[in-house]
Amino acid sequence: LFDSVVNLREGDSVEVDTYFGSLKYKVTKVMDKSPKDGDIMFIEKGKDKLSLVTCIQGGAARRVVVCER
Repeated sequence: LFDSVVNLREGDSVEVDTYFGSLKYKVTKVMDKSPKDGDIMFIEKGKDKLSLVTCIQGGAARRVVVCER
């Protein structure tokens, strides 16, 4: 499902389809993190964000893609 997340770059568009319609986001940040880093997921008041996380390097790291609407 998330195989193509590793190809996303800042400025790319991401579209999420829901029961209520499509939501369009823009990639604002791409990071590679350790699986032990838990501080990457947080809520920012007043921001509509989407975080996509997938394993890379055989599970030794996580690719985190942050998007904003």
